[in-house]
Parts: sequence; C-alpha cells; structure tokens
Amino acid sequence: MEMEMTDDSYEVPNSFDAEKYYANTIGVFVNEDMKPQKVRIRVYGKQVEYLRTLPLHRSQEEVLTKHEQFSEFQYRLCLNPELSTQLLAMGENVEVLEPMELREEIKRRLEDCLTKYSTL
Repeated sequence: MEMEMTDDSYEVPNSFDAEKYYANTIGVFVNEDMKPQKVRIRVYGKQVEYLRTLPLHRSQEEVLTKHEQFSEFQYRLCLNPELSTQLLAMGENVEVLEPMELREEIKRRLEDCLTKYSTL
C-alpha cells in the first residue's frame, strides 16, 4: 500500500480532551472498552530511584519500601502494549505483582525471549 498526499484535512473537535482521553493509559494505544485497574509492581536496585524521579504514570504511588531491597509501586491503568513494553524494558529489576493477567503476559513474553536465546 502506498501513501499519497491529499487535500483532505482534519480538525480536532472542541469537545476532545486529550488529557482525559489518555488519563488511564501509557503511550498512545487507547481501547475505550477497557477499564482501568490496579497495577502493582515490585522494583529492585537503581530502578527504584529512576521511578521515583521519572514516574511511569501520574497515578504512581509508592506503597511499600523495604530499605535497600525493593519498593512497590501501584498504578491505576488500562492494560495495553505500551505498558507491557515499559515493564519489559526494566528487565530483571521489575516484577509484576498484579493483576495476574499482566503478570502472566510478561512471564510468557520473557519465556518466548529465553527460547530464542536457548538455541543457536
């Protein structure tokens, strides 16, 4: 499929509130049928300070800290591909505690990755 330039234009409706539209998501993927839910992660090492400095989302709350061991952060988010990608980018420094659906997805993706590295 090839793209071509047209004279068509698009105007954002005055009623559109981008901040509200993206309030419960990470990134640009929005599924309006999804409801936000509690996401809780356990974070280790320097990643803790990183999240304290640059929160993953504005709903971030640090709900538990075990000095020099880990911290747990909680969010109110819709599950989407960008969230999973951000969590996977933290590698071994993060563990998804809930929801179980997200924990299982991250586990599956890590197992798929390990499979690729176990053969040459």
